[in-house]
Amino acid sequence: MDIISEREEGILTVLPHGRFDGEGAGVFGEYIRSVLEDDDCNIAVGMAGVPYLSSGGIRIILSVKKQMKKRGGDLVLYSVSEFPVKVLETSGLDGVFRIFDDRYSALKYFRCNSGLNIIEDMALRQKKRPGYSLTIEHISAKKPEMHVSGSIMDLLNSRICESDVVTRDIMGADYSLGLGAMGDCKEDAMVRMGEFVTLKNTIAWFPTDESGLPDYFTVMSSSPGVCYYSGYSAGVRGRFNEIVTITPDDPVRGITAEGVSEEIFALAEERGKHFSGIACVVIWGILSEFSGRRIKKSPLKGNEPENRLRVDHPDNRKEWFFAGDVPEYRGKTMLAFGVLAKRDIVSSGAAESDLIERIIPGGYGGNVFRNIHGVVFSGLSWDDNPDPERRISTAFDEGEVLDVMHVLGSTVFKKVRIGVYYI
Repeated sequence: MDIISEREEGILTVLPHGRFDGEGAGVFGEYIRSVLEDDDCNIAVGMAGVPYLSSGGIRIILSVKKQMKKRGGDLVLYSVSEFPVKVLETSGLDGVFRIFDDRYSALKYFRCNSGLNIIEDMALRQKKRPGYSLTIEHISAKKPEMHVSGSIMDLLNSRICESDVVTRDIMGADYSLGLGAMGDCKEDAMVRMGEFVTLKNTIAWFPTDESGLPDYFTVMSSSPGVCYYSGYSAGVRGRFNEIVTITPDDPVRGITAEGVSEEIFALAEERGKHFSGIACVVIWGILSEFSGRRIKKSPLKGNEPENRLRVDHPDNRKEWFFAGDVPEYRGKTMLAFGVLAKRDIVSSGAAESDLIERIIPGGYGGNVFRNIHGVVFSGLSWDDNPDPERRISTAFDEGEVLDVMHVLGSTVFKKVRIGVYYI
């Protein structure tokens, strides 16, 4: 292994070139000892010239990182090639190291956080916006997997046929949303399909039958393969890329679901070329005001509106949807999954271009699209653990499910945490 280094604004930049195996790890360790000065506390390691990374290489990098942490600084990686990224993901350490796209981004991080004492393994950033503050925790650099099944246009035009309804495993995605239901057979479920959301091993939905009550089902680890039926779904699998905590200055005014979406896109655009224009979000929030919408009947072929317009057309909304504010949900907990898309970011011809067309309905005139399905609970406590998945893991046992609805942008959160997937 060959290594060169230089300092810029007091930051040591190290550029190894060659295999980062056991031998390379030894060379790297000796080199760091030879160039490290007593006042060095931040190191940026450029990995573009490293095609191979082993456990031995990871150990020495982690050792140097811990050394920098003791000095009140950090070690970060940038320009990491494909195989080393996979090694870090497999070892579960991609969330321990801050990984940047390029040298500029790595050095910018150190410049912006020169006064921050880094004491945690995970990467934390803080930002202040007008009206609220942010804490951003880096979790994983791995790109998540997203899937979309069914046609959102068939849903909106009430032309879903039996052949369009598919069987899906509740555990088939970490999170998903759409139109669906459980039932003893496809025919039984089809006529009850309403808004649903899957949160890890639980599906919650609001049937379009006469019950007038939400329903949910939790899959235990001992009972795999439990399925539901779906006419349309969008889901994601993988680890969060980031967890974002938003704390409004005034909890009463809070932050709207629309504002949350705008903030996620602002953070996403900082990622530059590596953001496709689509983000998935898992939301854990305390409601200040709630506005929602829920479909009243299953949009099957044969149920089309008499005027042949879409079910969401203003002339049909009263017949097809319950929509409005629900004051009694003030102070309650919401757990939700959402798909956000921003048309003007998607590159022409990019792989995600086809995906975004399956997410955003044809004829939608806006640039930003939100589709968020949420479960409203009572009896759930807010705690200081920043991970929404910890809350989700016990929510359906500890709380009472009050509702499952499509969340409108005017919904206001007193406080909110968001697990973010950048697609």
